[in-house]
Amino acid sequence: PGVEGPSLRPHLRYVLDQGAANACVGFAFAQALDLGQRACGVRNAPLPSARWLYYAARRLEHEAPEPPPLRDEGTYPRLAVRALETLGYCPWDAWPYDAARINDPPGMAAFQASYDQRGFACLRIAETGSARIEAVASALRAGMPVVFGMEVDQAFLRHTGPSVLERVDTGARVGGHMLAVLDVSYRGVGFVNSWSAAWGDGGTAVLSPTLFGSDVVRDVYALAVGTHVLRGSA
Repeated sequence: PGVEGPSLRPHLRYVLDQGAANACVGFAFAQALDLGQRACGVRNAPLPSARWLYYAARRLEHEAPEPPPLRDEGTYPRLAVRALETLGYCPWDAWPYDAARINDPPGMAAFQASYDQRGFACLRIAETGSARIEAVASALRAGMPVVFGMEVDQAFLRHTGPSVLERVDTGARVGGHMLAVLDVSYRGVGFVNSWSAAWGDGGTAVLSPTLFGSDVVRDVYALAVGTHVLRGSA
């Protein structure tokens, strides 16, 4: 990537905090949707509900007539994509975040508020290496926010300050995590986390080009926000 690449960083208005729940997929998609709405010029669009997105993705994993109770064990990004396509998404105020009640089903108002957002398009970025970074940059230039998953290690959990993350210790991996891209630059790919502003550099960090292009990163999606902007809350 060039010295200064495409950026959604000017549109970042919240650094969110998922707390003790394993809701990073819901938070990454909610953050990306908010970045995309603002990049489309809709300044008063409400923040999408991370809790709804996390619920909807997990519910789609169990489509039996009487699905089992939900468990707070995370979810797959592909299910969040499917949830956006089939169930839509609602404003944060329609289903506010509460980590202590993360498995409670949403109220009818949340379902009603999500109805008009169905049919959302998410495009998978399948490239690797430098081609992946170029694909992400192209999406950002088009005003399409991007989310990605990655394996994280103990050093990632403790990361603070502006230094670039250049490696993941395979012997100290602690699991997968989902994040929203902010920009592409000569330093690498900038992103915002959902662990409050106390993490990283005010809640953000940068992955080196080599690390972002590696197999540590996966499940990269660009979100076509333009035709699906939230315009009110329930």
